[in-house]
Amino acid sequence: MKKFAGLAAVGVGALAFTGAGASQAAETHISGNLQYTSMTYWCDKGKPNFAFGYRTLNKTESQVTFTASGFKPLVTKNVSPYTASRTVYAVGGYAGKPITVTAHAASTGSSFSVSGRVPSSCAGLPTVLPFTDWSAAGKPTAQPVPTKPAPTKPAPTKPAPTKPAPTKPAPTKPAPTTSAPTTTGQGPKVETDRVVTNQNGTTAAAAGLGALALAGGGLVVARRARR
Repeated sequence: MKKFAGLAAVGVGALAFTGAGASQAAETHISGNLQYTSMTYWCDKGKPNFAFGYRTLNKTESQVTFTASGFKPLVTKNVSPYTASRTVYAVGGYAGKPITVTAHAASTGSSFSVSGRVPSSCAGLPTVLPFTDWSAAGKPTAQPVPTKPAPTKPAPTKPAPTKPAPTKPAPTKPAPTTSAPTTTGQGPKVETDRVVTNQNGTTAAAAGLGALALAGGGLVVARRARR
């Protein structure tokens, strides 16, 4: 089994890729500028393991990175379009364990994920690492890579200036004014009582309006003269 120099990781928890093995036809999928196969399984030194193939399509990818939980990342560089016999596999035994490997291409942003569960035994598994016969897959056209629009922040809005509600002054009640008591000097001017002369020539002064007096046996009425 020949590995690409400097790119194959060694040890448990590592991913590697190779260009040799038993050719096999496999179902392929396309994601952007990447084409890949479903996960397949094989027996490596008596231990079940997994593998899958991939290649680039229309454009060269400056770097393709493979990651999986519990594994060291595997990085391939300058991957030319339609390069054949690229097989990714794990080094070590992962019998009965689920696995998901995610690939990301730096130049186009293309990516894909391959998932599966490694068989618990080598029963019925090939003993040679499989690789994909890409010649049978032809040269399909890459798919458009979906782009995520950059999040746009809404322009800050300035609140409209608020005018304070006009305030009405509280109605003021004029302080109650107490009119000074008007004092009239004296009552209406009273003239001097007139003197009434009786038949006998005797005079009597009226003591006031309605006053009665007796003089010389005659009744004298004195009244206040008015203007």
